[in-house]
Amino acid sequence: MNMSSILKTREYINLSYQQISESDLSKLEKIIQRLSSQNELTIDVFQNKIGSKGLKIISDGISNSQNMIKLFLYLKENNISDIGIQSLSQALIRLQTLCFFSLNLSNNQITNSGMASLSEAISQCPNLQSFTLSLRQNNISQEGIEYLSEGITKAKKLQQLQLLLGNNPIKNKEASTLIQAINLNPQIYCFTIMLDKTQVNQFGALEIVSLLSKSNNLSSFNLYLTMNNVVRQSKFQYCKKLSRIVKFSIRV
Repeated sequence: MNMSSILKTREYINLSYQQISESDLSKLEKIIQRLSSQNELTIDVFQNKIGSKGLKIISDGISNSQNMIKLFLYLKENNISDIGIQSLSQALIRLQTLCFFSLNLSNNQITNSGMASLSEAISQCPNLQSFTLSLRQNNISQEGIEYLSEGITKAKKLQQLQLLLGNNPIKNKEASTLIQAINLNPQIYCFTIMLDKTQVNQFGALEIVSLLSKSNNLSSFNLYLTMNNVVRQSKFQYCKKLSRIVKFSIRV
């Protein structure tokens, strides 16, 4: 991929708090139709009701970009279901130059089925180096975490990963599955995971730390377990196990 040959264009579309609903997507459609060959694109539709139909419009708009390197989609609180994630996933597979991707899907209606589509798409982005995924307050459980873990393992150029998964029915086993995926991808050196308001408890936290202590690739790690059943006094024990990682923080 010859980066010097790519025309550098950047666009920021801010439609947050515009009361856009599935019954009236004309405003969104007009703006998305103007997209051409952006190098860097940010679309912010925070707290609307665009639904899966609205996400399909966005997905169709970005799918034809041949030069996309950075993509930031802020879709929090939009009544998006797995159908919308399928449309987005199909678009992502076509973005073969994508290196940096941030996706906020918090407070929507995503289930394990949506995670299957998204994770498969991520694994097929051959140049993806940085991925941030916020899925707070959806309905992701063991099956969805297994899909996500598989996608992370297959993303061979992924170096930086942030997963914001709080307020989902995630248990100790699912958390351990994710950490094992991190260890199986030797390119990942920077990892942040937020598991606040989940069902990960004291034993799960110890397992996470024990698994990460075996990592040979991580140099930066952040773990958030606030509002879980985790004893604060054990924080020193966690830190001792992670002493080989250059930079880390744990919040319980």
